[in-house]
Amino acid sequence: SRDDVAKVVDACPDAEWRAMVALSRFGGLRCPSETLSLKWEHIDWHKQRITVISPKTAHHPGGGQRTIPLFAELVEPLREAHETAPEGAVFVVSRHRSQADATSDWRSTNLRTRFEKIIGRAGLKPWPRLFHALRASCETELVERFPVQTVTAWLGNSPKIALKHYLR
Repeated sequence: SRDDVAKVVDACPDAEWRAMVALSRFGGLRCPSETLSLKWEHIDWHKQRITVISPKTAHHPGGGQRTIPLFAELVEPLREAHETAPEGAVFVVSRHRSQADATSDWRSTNLRTRFEKIIGRAGLKPWPRLFHALRASCETELVERFPVQTVTAWLGNSPKIALKHYLR
């Protein structure tokens, strides 16, 4: 729920973690792949949109990237992350991407253990499929406000996949 996510965000140790949680829950980004691929140049503050680079769907025609709105819930966490980023930072999340630069695969980046501790500090029990559940909650909420075709284009899946794996 939004209330639980607010507790989790408050328990995050730094601006990068707050941005990662917000990007998953309110932007629908896949974490770690899309979140750790996001560069500051991908955020267009003026046009209020974000270009999402998607390693997972890059092999599909036109699937390597998509554009999402810069939703209101993302503005503050991203501004805070930008203000606290090291000078010259290229990536929105820079401190937590050390393993993500490995050529093997995104699964080598272990954000789960740290995220479970953050959730515990928020007074909550970790839920199954931590980041996937945030993305699913995002997609479910967006479909309540926008046509499913629009939402699935933003989140980089199809209505069929959304129904099978994300919408509740």
